[in-house]
Amino acid sequence: MAIAGLAVYFGSQVVFGLVLAIFVETDYDGNFVGINDFALSIMAIAVSALCTWAFYEYLKNSWRKNKKVGDYELLDEDLTE
Repeated sequence: MAIAGLAVYFGSQVVFGLVLAIFVETDYDGNFVGINDFALSIMAIAVSALCTWAFYEYLKNSWRKNKKVGDYELLDEDLTE
């Protein structure tokens, strides 16, 4: 799952970059000069961390739903008796 987490983190960085580039191109006439690089990096890290956390919560909830409640039969039950 660590590889999936990394893929979500870096994938969300790419999507955030594309969305930001489209936003800047349409609203600021393509002028990236006035944007603070440090603030942009902090925003990208925050967005990626939020997406990774959302992916974690999604997996946690989906695995919790698939958990079957009831009698579990052990594979080696005859050896434990």
